[in-house]
Amino acid sequence: MKKEIFLQAAIIFLFSFFPAGGNKSLLAQSSVPDSSIKSFRLFEDDKIIDITLRFDLTTYMKSKPKNEYLKANLTIHLSKTDSISRDIGLKTRGIWRNQNCTFAPIELNIKKSGFGYSDLDKISKLKLVPQCNFNKINEDYLLREYLAYKLFNVLTDTSFRVRLLRVTYLDTQKKRKPITQYAFFTEPSEMIAARTHNVMVIKSKEFDPNSGGLGIAIPHDFDWTGLVNPSYAIPTEEIGTENVRERIFLGVCRSKEVYNQELDAFFGKKAEFYRVINEFPYITNQVKKDITGYLDGFFDQLAGKRENILYYLTTTCKRF
Repeated sequence: MKKEIFLQAAIIFLFSFFPAGGNKSLLAQSSVPDSSIKSFRLFEDDKIIDITLRFDLTTYMKSKPKNEYLKANLTIHLSKTDSISRDIGLKTRGIWRNQNCTFAPIELNIKKSGFGYSDLDKISKLKLVPQCNFNKINEDYLLREYLAYKLFNVLTDTSFRVRLLRVTYLDTQKKRKPITQYAFFTEPSEMIAARTHNVMVIKSKEFDPNSGGLGIAIPHDFDWTGLVNPSYAIPTEEIGTENVRERIFLGVCRSKEVYNQELDAFFGKKAEFYRVINEFPYITNQVKKDITGYLDGFFDQLAGKRENILYYLTTTCKRF
């Protein structure tokens, strides 16, 4: 338990994290596998998924409805000739991105849609993270945020899994041209709870409130992190830093021995971190160099200035 709690706080230090109507004719073309035995492996595979979303795109962009679902149709393209299409509900979510992005974060209501896969048919709602705006820089931000989740997955199972998407948005009112962009699904909280713990902030199954145990906070929404480094990201005044690439530790106090052990664990994951980044095919070498260069600052200190990091952790940690 202590190890998991430290990992959640330390990933914040590493990344410098500052929170801040369907076309029913397609149904006849849908594949209907046996859901009792076949899993889609939505969050167990890294292959990009091509999907099409049909809905009132103008209402979504202008009104950004958060209280009522728009009628929508979701098509998952299994191959060039095979697809699954279902009518679903769609609404917006989020706060900052909802107010400031052309494409607000999306919640898909797929309950009882009957996709015919064991994992998909257990999901009621799916969160979709789209690009904030149309341009290439926002595409890079989206892909960097996706990678932040994947690096967190390297560290611990108590992290949200994600699945990269290539989404084509079609306007059912035929007022806008089709738009194709990257996006990603984030793992529903009930799925992470089912595979790791029993509730969310999550507590372990052995959690004893009388023993002073702590729950595990699982960070998400990495768009304002130093790893993504968007131009609009400004640290809150309470944090006291000048930019989101200035690292700060926000974790609770542990002994020097515990910190040293967990820093060893981080150092042991360095090669896998860099492999995840360098093998990701959807960003340029320049972006990869920027991300790995940022992480170098952390790992170089681990290799050569370990005592400085330990001093910083033990003197800036939070005491309760």
